[in-house]
Amino acid sequence: MSARAAVALACLVGCAGCSEAEPAAPASSNPWLTVLWHGGIWSLGAYRVGGATKAQTEEAVPVLIRALNDPAPEVRERAVTLLGQIGPEAHSAVPALIRELRDKKRNDRNTIAWAVGRIRARAEESVPALTEALTDEEKQVRVCAGFALRDFGPVAHPAIAALMVALRDKDGAVRQAAASALGEIGSRARIAIPALLEATQDDDEGVRSSASDSVGKLRETRK
Repeated sequence: MSARAAVALACLVGCAGCSEAEPAAPASSNPWLTVLWHGGIWSLGAYRVGGATKAQTEEAVPVLIRALNDPAPEVRERAVTLLGQIGPEAHSAVPALIRELRDKKRNDRNTIAWAVGRIRARAEESVPALTEALTDEEKQVRVCAGFALRDFGPVAHPAIAALMVALRDKDGAVRQAAASALGEIGSRARIAIPALLEATQDDDEGVRSSASDSVGKLRETRK
């Protein structure tokens, strides 16, 4: 399993693949919506959705957005995951996902943070929301927010200061996510090199590895 696949799987644990009986749902020839209403095969942090056309994907996105507030929790969680799988084509879902990310009553906010990172759109809204999530009381939300900021790359530069703070988080997975994100931001994150060098001495092997990789990437960038 690749490192990115492992991150995706960690961010999605407990948030999909439910096999409990559900109320009858609409039939659909759209593969995205078939999974939304009826579930599907779950493998390595994603549903197997094959054969969807561009038109079917465009049709599915507004339905998935509405399903974020479906009465059935399984449907809500699948909607989040499927929007993340669609990626940038689901850019119109970002405002709704951000609202749900801030809803402390939801138990799938880690998956929501992951989905925002996978969509990688509307950075002016996404980056501040993910930066805020770096201080969430739930560890897994903080972890997924850090990796989602990594997915945004250089446009996540407004989060640099918060990511440097997150390098001192009490949880090693959060520190690793922050170290990894800083390395993907590029030259503007060179200010974080001293903090990353300190992180190369972390007790956690994953943190040390990510911090070392990021120091190398940042040193190769132009000032």
